[in-house]
Amino acid sequence: MEQLEASALFATPIGSISVSGIVSQLHDTVTPHQFLRNSLTAMGVVLSVLSQFKVRNCNMVWFCYYISRGYESKDKSMSPKELVIALFTAAFADHDPEAARQLVTPDYIQHNPQIPTGAEGLVGLIPLVEQSGMTGTTHRVITEGDMVVLHSTFENADAFGATTLAAFDIFRVEDGKVAEHWDNLQPVPETTVSGRGMTGGPTEITNLDKTEENKALVLGFVRDVLGGAAPEKAPMYSEVYMQHNPMLADGIDGLMEGTKAWAEQGNVITKFEPQIVVAEGNFVFVASDATVSEKPWAFFDLWRVEDGKIVEHWDVVSPTPAEMVHGNGKF
Repeated sequence: MEQLEASALFATPIGSISVSGIVSQLHDTVTPHQFLRNSLTAMGVVLSVLSQFKVRNCNMVWFCYYISRGYESKDKSMSPKELVIALFTAAFADHDPEAARQLVTPDYIQHNPQIPTGAEGLVGLIPLVEQSGMTGTTHRVITEGDMVVLHSTFENADAFGATTLAAFDIFRVEDGKVAEHWDNLQPVPETTVSGRGMTGGPTEITNLDKTEENKALVLGFVRDVLGGAAPEKAPMYSEVYMQHNPMLADGIDGLMEGTKAWAEQGNVITKFEPQIVVAEGNFVFVASDATVSEKPWAFFDLWRVEDGKIVEHWDVVSPTPAEMVHGNGKF
């Protein structure tokens, strides 16, 4: 099997997203100098930017609070979750570069392979995203300590590679500002093997007292099953495994059969190492650095736990490009 076919199970490679759609939409409004600068980062913009950002299941009290504060990032009473949503609102709904700049550190660390690091790398994308017309909806917000994970769908994103895209964005907050960002993107197909959408399903965060217990369970599953340390232990981790990966069937059997079929095609996972873990109650998110067919991949996975067992799974998976516009790496 050729390397390009390795993406068939999970995602279209990020590197294949073309900027031609952006050129056609913006050639009348962007000067040659501006386009030369913007085109270096356009393919990656969809991983971290939104226009008309929507938030589901958010507390409207704090939402109105930070809006009334004018995105004042020095307000230490803002939680990391509030700060991250404020940044998305300022930058990608209101399209206000200066307000967004106030919410991030000057040396904002960017891990999206196609977006320059620093506050200016993010701020410089806002006019381009506004003109593209892309919209986004966040379905889940998972927070632990200074880390915030957004699970989102982007619509009207044809200029960025697909009509609909699923994404995970991770943010680290430091001293009242957003200091670091990681993300992963995957086109959403029209149909899935399980019949479940890539972002559908429960969103309510429960069982906060079980956060550490659930985190340990999921990390054990990642180590034993996905990492290959003891795949025979898979049934002890899950009895009902509702699948949102578009190419896998429900159940642990569906996961194991899909992984086996992929390996038989020459796509053997030889490394699967968690890099970032964020857990809140019944949800546990893990971002892993993987090697598939001797090539680097990024696996961003979210699991829901119920009564001490994993019951549901979402993911966004993509190859990691060899070249990036910064030296920060994918992780």
